[in-house]
Amino acid sequence: MDPTTFAAVKAMETPGYVERQQMLDNKKNVHVFLTAEGRALKDRLVPLAEEVNEISVAGLSERDIKTARKVLLAVIENLADDESGSANPKRRVASTRELGRLIAERGHTPEDT
Repeated sequence: MDPTTFAAVKAMETPGYVERQQMLDNKKNVHVFLTAEGRALKDRLVPLAEEVNEISVAGLSERDIKTARKVLLAVIENLADDESGSANPKRRVASTRELGRLIAERGHTPEDT
């Protein structure tokens, strides 16, 4: 797992929302499973995610939404392809948290961009 994924899984594992397990037939791979506590959050979290989605596309036409999603997915795929195709194993795309920290360290705010 890359550091960002590991941190996210660890953050969900600590309060008991997920658990990591190795399968008997493959000790290399670690599988992540929702616990009962994790599944119980569905009724609270899905409506919040749906609300965020509605807010994020307010005022946009269906055509604009489809175009935006297509473009964003292409950007994500291009970045992932570039990262995975790199000969430099240290080359990777920074997480949004890392980018936010870097921007804050430089003294920029979202309003500056």
